Amino acid sequence: MPKFQIQLSLSQKIVLLFLTVCLGIFILGLFTLGYWFTENLAQNLYGDVERFADRVSQDFQYDQQTLETQASLIASQDTLLSALENSDRRTLLKTLLPLKSELGLDWVEVVNTQGKSLVNLRNSELDQTRFLDEAVVN
Repeated sequence: MPKFQIQLSLSQKIVLLFLTVCLGIFILGLFTLGYWFTENLAQNLYGDVERFADRVSQDFQYDQQTLETQASLIASQDTLLSALENSDRRTLLKTLLPLKSELGLDWVEVVNTQGKSLVNLRNSELDQTRFLDEAVVN
């Protein structure tokens, strides 16, 4: 096999060596900068997701407390309690329909101690929806 030799002068060899070292340092710096940038971006994104998840959790807790307060407000009405004792569906509807619209609820369901649904009031958007709900019996 023939060997290819390039005849360069001493100044050309020095310049070529200098350019090779500079190019190597530039590439190493570029990789270092890229690694730092991606790590910094990943940390910022992780922090943003963590703060967003905390905010969503707080919103869920607030909504849960609001719904529990509304449920206790509905359940403490004397008219509702007497209608439940008598299983009077008409009085239940008269009492619950205004409360449902006033409180802005999507779904109100009243179950008896045996788990049978006495009244089930849903918004029209929820008619086709199936819920995995269990009867709450105290």
